[in-house]
Amino acid sequence: MSSIYPILLFLFYSPVKAQVLTSEIPDYLLEQSYSDLSHRALKRACNASLAVVSTIPCNPNSLIALPDKSFFFVNVYGSDQLEDIREIDTLFRDDKSVEAVEEILREQSPINAQASASVNYAKENFSVSVIPIRASLFSFTRNPINPQAATYAKKDREVKVQYNFYDEKTSGFVFGVNGRFLSREYVMDEYTLLDAVFDIRSVLPKKRYRALYLEPAVTYYFDSAWLPRISFYAENTVLDSQQDEDPFSDRPYLNFGAALNPDLPLGLLEILLNYSKSMNSDFNRSDTLRVGARYTMGLLNISFGIDEFDTSLSIFTTLWSLRFGILYEDRTYENILGEERTDESVLVEFSYIF
Repeated sequence: MSSIYPILLFLFYSPVKAQVLTSEIPDYLLEQSYSDLSHRALKRACNASLAVVSTIPCNPNSLIALPDKSFFFVNVYGSDQLEDIREIDTLFRDDKSVEAVEEILREQSPINAQASASVNYAKENFSVSVIPIRASLFSFTRNPINPQAATYAKKDREVKVQYNFYDEKTSGFVFGVNGRFLSREYVMDEYTLLDAVFDIRSVLPKKRYRALYLEPAVTYYFDSAWLPRISFYAENTVLDSQQDEDPFSDRPYLNFGAALNPDLPLGLLEILLNYSKSMNSDFNRSDTLRVGARYTMGLLNISFGIDEFDTSLSIFTTLWSLRFGILYEDRTYENILGEERTDESVLVEFSYIF
């Protein structure tokens, strides 16, 4: 019987891949990539936040809050599943093996591994951020008897330039723009072990995506002790893109934010609110209202953000020229079958200010 089984498998196996990708790749991967974990805790509530030293803000107009000098710093962060990042290089190889795919399928819990490194320069009206590597891997496996996986992995390289300008004649208005060039290699596929056994080249084919973004912003600062402000920021507005289209890249958003800094007897507090409107309505988070807060006291910095789908908290401190901290994220999403998934992440960051 054992000798007949491979023949039957060959005759009756149909290389039609399991339709799990659209249901199991979470749409929170559509979130923009943040240069540091403090802003990642706020997510789109960072639209109206003020820049702090050793971070690159989301909105270029936030740079005006920096002291009147320039800063040069490097930044690295990684997730608690950092060891899984090693799988990315294996998946991107043209000669990847069945064993590499089997390793992914063997994981019974979701894989969500992330790592990033950047070199940054910032002053009150200008910043440059160079990201030589930003990698992430998400994979979800179901049906342990005949494992079926949905996997999305990417390796990014990005250069981001921010500029803002204001004139006393504009009476509180600040205008700015982000320019970003993104080069991405990625794989996104749904597959089983049999797919890999029968045709390994067809599993997780490598694709490339390049895009140039131009993201305008306008902020109005009211003349008040609590520094109330409102801000508009267009995100992911693409000037040009080439090669294989990445469905997680060309997702433009319009962000409308508000913030204030109430007076406190001790420390500095920012209260933030942002409404984001997706210009692409084919996924279930097209409109999101997010509330955030950032509290700074001495060497301690705490950022918190919450919306319907995500709760995030980051805690940072600074010791001489070293800034380090931790981020906790708790996210929910609903797959196409109506099943609710929960995903938790812990990331650690280190920055060195020159």
